[in-house]
Amino acid sequence: MSESVLTAEHRDLIQSATDLTAHLATAPERIAIRDGVWHDQHHQFGKRLWSLHTYLSGALLELDHDLYMPAFANLRTALEHHVQDHLLFLANRYKRPIFTGVSDETFVDWENAIEEGREEFANVLNVRRLKGGKVEVVRSGPHYVGGEQGLGAPGLSIYYQVMDDFDPFTGGKSAQEFIGQWPRSQDAHHRWAAQSAETWQEFLGWHQLLGNLLLNEFYSEKEIARFQVHFGFLSAFTHPTMRGRSIAYGRNPPITLANDHYTSELILLYVITIARLELEIFEAMTRQEPVVDLAGWDGVRADMERGEALASHLWFPRGVPHAYDRFQEANRRGQRPDGSLVSRDERPKPEQLTDDEVLYYANPLRRIIDLHWHQEELLGFTYISPWPRTDAMLRIMD
Repeated sequence: MSESVLTAEHRDLIQSATDLTAHLATAPERIAIRDGVWHDQHHQFGKRLWSLHTYLSGALLELDHDLYMPAFANLRTALEHHVQDHLLFLANRYKRPIFTGVSDETFVDWENAIEEGREEFANVLNVRRLKGGKVEVVRSGPHYVGGEQGLGAPGLSIYYQVMDDFDPFTGGKSAQEFIGQWPRSQDAHHRWAAQSAETWQEFLGWHQLLGNLLLNEFYSEKEIARFQVHFGFLSAFTHPTMRGRSIAYGRNPPITLANDHYTSELILLYVITIARLELEIFEAMTRQEPVVDLAGWDGVRADMERGEALASHLWFPRGVPHAYDRFQEANRRGQRPDGSLVSRDERPKPEQLTDDEVLYYANPLRRIIDLHWHQEELLGFTYISPWPRTDAMLRIMD
């Protein structure tokens, strides 16, 4: 990035974002095999980090030219990319298949078989009744043929197969009547398009991805909700909404490409956080069977820790709420549902709230701006910003 207002205002964030995205690109080269055996999945996982690097590097290039809306759109793709990779690298359970016509007697027998640990149910974790007489089965694995079964047994994520099978270039299921794909027969192409559409609907849609994060216990339900906040925010720029343009550049004329401290800060926080989380799951993957080493990883981990500290005020999706969030929550409790006021003496002070008592925010950019100015509620508490800026109040009113 060229020397500019951007680099002057965000030097540390830019350095961290640049370092972490570079580590994504070089991570595949750090894999050091053990016992002379190379496993293809490690090669494939490394390529996923390189792929994510291109999206995050693209967002940084767009940021350097004040192209905030395309940068946010790139970041939404990067966020989805990372969630897919979390499941691809580390998931050890999945829902499949859905059975129909299962009698109550059979369903009870399956529950007993799981509890008793019968051999033929070794990789079945639980069964659940759905509407319409269907039964959902949650399994561990998939595991290697002839190997151990159950949680903790070596295996590959179901997403390894899913992402290998999914074809995004079929032309779409609904368009098949008008598509010819020689030398494949029309019927064969219809079936392939239908299979890809079903794979997307079952595994790769955003809600399915989050559901599988929850199923694999990578995040809690509360943390999954926080993912939704960021995906929804970034989607405002993937889709050309009028409000997306207004919040990124401001509503007041003239509308022009220009540096905005707050929008650029949020973009950098996203790049740092997504890159760091990706490196974390990559490292965790190398500790699972088959285990591999990572050459020179101490330096990478140091950059990850530095990035986490620099971006901690994003509170995404884990971490702890900032003092501003506690201020907001304490003041929110100053009004009852019926509109009547609650005195400060009758509610906890911001510092007395536990992390779990603080509700999450709805608009990431609005919050970043709010973090930068001192605020005092007439009947509430006071927030003193650690990074005060004189233009923050005007920017929030823009």
